[in-house]
Amino acid sequence: MDLDTMLDEAAPARHAHLDGPDSPAAVSLYRRIITQPPAAATAGRRYRLAVPALTAAVAGVCAIVALALIPGSPARPGAAAAAVLAKAALTAARQPAAAVPGPGQYVYVETIEGQRNSGTASRPASSGICVQTVQVWAAPDGSGREVAGAPAGPCSDGVIPSQTFPKGQKVDLTVYPRAADLPTSPAALEQFIARHFNGGHQDAAAAFEFAGTFLQSGAPPRVRAALYRMIENLPGIESLGPMTDKLGRHGIGVGLTGYGVRDVLIFDPATSAVLEREGIAVHPSQILVPPGAPKFVAGELINYTVYKASGVVNSITALPSAASGSPSPGA
Repeated sequence: MDLDTMLDEAAPARHAHLDGPDSPAAVSLYRRIITQPPAAATAGRRYRLAVPALTAAVAGVCAIVALALIPGSPARPGAAAAAVLAKAALTAARQPAAAVPGPGQYVYVETIEGQRNSGTASRPASSGICVQTVQVWAAPDGSGREVAGAPAGPCSDGVIPSQTFPKGQKVDLTVYPRAADLPTSPAALEQFIARHFNGGHQDAAAAFEFAGTFLQSGAPPRVRAALYRMIENLPGIESLGPMTDKLGRHGIGVGLTGYGVRDVLIFDPATSAVLEREGIAVHPSQILVPPGAPKFVAGELINYTVYKASGVVNSITALPSAASGSPSPGA
């Protein structure tokens, strides 16, 4: 056997198993592509599901999806947002350390996911918010399980499938099971997000999005404090004042506007726990929608994630004791 043949046979990609475009993972990815605007049109799109083995599935899905955003011009950060987030950082630093998942353990996060179902030009009545309850168990090695409840509301496409994830994959980014290993410097955190999740490009919207994920994934107090300080330093961050999430819980909101969409994070000022994240259309003319779908209107809710419960559990089916209450800081 010649050298070229040996190298060709040894190539990892040659023997890799790739999910097809109709697999549960690809369906989940497709749902996120068409319902969640990417944070940076020029830096490469990010998706809520990031699975390395989905190269072929992503190619098949992206071939039929055309959702692009035109960059906007977010405003400079205000003193009100800086004060709110500095206080949140202090609160986070004072919280007791969250449990860290060990061998055989999982970070559990339960969310309520809502996202706009676009409908069609011929069936505008089918538009609205599709809602599902989603439970995720994520182990430090990337394996895990996702269970989605029956959808409610108009859900003609983009429904979240129930599925399991083998070792080495990255579970749905509503949870990051290695949050305890994150840097404790705001600048280093922003660089970590850029390097691992945004193709090496630093982007305020990407940092804001992943900060929300990390804050609700078992991060220790020093990391949580650094995440709030990182958000404080993002250009364009603004304070939205008192807000109420979809479960009626009261918190404080901060937001970042770009590409026609305001991304919002609502947190409990008493504990620093994240209550909800949502996306609101603020400049509809900057948001391109798929052909045949109705355009957004100013103030329209695009999507949301409500953090209902979180904790560290001992099996892929177990629930934390606080599963019926509010999320704890971290997990």
